[in-house]
This record gives sequence, structure tokens and C-alpha cells, in this order.
Amino acid sequence: MKKILLLLSIISLFTVGCSSDNNQGKIDIRGKVTSINIDGDNSTLLVEGKLEDDTNYDEAYVNITKDTKIQKYDMDNSFDFSELELGFIVEVTFKGSVKETSPVQGNAQTLKIISE
Repeated sequence: MKKILLLLSIISLFTVGCSSDNNQGKIDIRGKVTSINIDGDNSTLLVEGKLEDDTNYDEAYVNITKDTKIQKYDMDNSFDFSELELGFIVEVTFKGSVKETSPVQGNAQTLKIISE
């Protein structure tokens, strides 16, 4: 019985440790938009910043999808992607996993414009 409890405890710890929600309040990247590529329905930004205590990456290719919520400052109002310009400072949270390339690549769940 003790062996079964020990095994279940180990499995539980392993399962919790492998959770895909590693952000726990962190944003994925905060930085300057240094490149904008629009190719039909596919839009990609290169965002470059600093790795900080509340961020996961210092550089990322960010895919903008039809499901990406784009906000300006701290407002909930939607912002049109076509108004985004080079040099804007943004915060991005990814949806799902990222490609662990250098820089990482992921689909944006939210993109918040911090400053223009």
C-alpha cells in the first residue's frame, strides 16, 4: 500500500511539473516592434526587448492570427493591426506552445501596445 501511495505521489508531482501553463502571471515578451511582415492573412512581428523578471523571452517572432486580441495601453478597446508601426513598445502573451528556435516563434493570444 505504501508503494502505491508513493508511486501516485510521484506521478502527481510529475504531472503538475509538466503543466503547459508556465507563465503564471508572466507575459511572454515586452519590447520594441522591429519588423512587421504582412503576407495575406498571415502577419508576423519581430519584437526585441530585455529579459526581465516578469517576461519569458527577450526576442520573438509573433504571429498575429484572427483570434489575437490587440489592445492599446490598459484599455479593453480593440486596436486595428494595420495601425501598428515599427518602434511601438508592446507586451505579448502567447497562446499554446512556442517553437524553441532563436528567436522563439509563437501565436499571440494578446498584444498590448504600451507606447507608440
